[in-house]
Amino acid sequence: MIRPLARSKEEELLDRGDLDLSDLSENLRDLARVGRWPGGNRMILARLMTRLAAWPREREIRILDVGAGGCDLSLALRGLCERLSLRSRIVCLDRAQRILDVARVRVGDHSGIDLVRGDALVLPFLPGTFDFVLCSLVLHHIPPEQGADFLRGLGAVAREGVLVSDLRRGRWEYFWIYLLSRAFFSGRVTRNDAPLSVLRSLTLAEARSLLVEVGWNRGRAEKCFPLRLFLLDRPMP
Repeated sequence: MIRPLARSKEEELLDRGDLDLSDLSENLRDLARVGRWPGGNRMILARLMTRLAAWPREREIRILDVGAGGCDLSLALRGLCERLSLRSRIVCLDRAQRILDVARVRVGDHSGIDLVRGDALVLPFLPGTFDFVLCSLVLHHIPPEQGADFLRGLGAVAREGVLVSDLRRGRWEYFWIYLLSRAFFSGRVTRNDAPLSVLRSLTLAEARSLLVEVGWNRGRAEKCFPLRLFLLDRPMP
């Protein structure tokens, strides 16, 4: 029997906070490309589509994007809401001011998108402030011992649902991420962090155990093709 890959606690370069601006900007551009790959932002929006399509048009929908980075997911979500003629207010939260500065250039004059600096582990919002809370490629950055508290915090500020998308740890996933990071990216941060992100991530079994620890009795963890996991606090068609 092949033993599963051990979960790593090695710090990623992005988390060290000492990257120069060129490295940081390049990494955020790379992450934007990753979001367009299969299993990325489109799959997240597809899971929300039924709920958004049925949302009352007279009521503004409020969404929080935790660890928003370059705000690529939020911009895609804003575009979807516009196509559905849905009024939306999207808040992009990140802890690093330098990342928000880069994101602000990308967001430009898009109305309905607010950038907020804050700690994902201590969200600066009252309970039930948002209808939906989204989180993409952030969970593996959270220390394992704080994972349950992190998810509880997301659930506390969401009225309608939480959707967390992250990488899935496994030998096949590690092999493909390592290969793809070398084939498509030249930046040192992405080449270092992409394979390490897989090693820091959860297996499907670990994700399901985490949901039990969090107390999301209606929640579920599931594979998302080809390399990701979805964690939901309640059913979401």
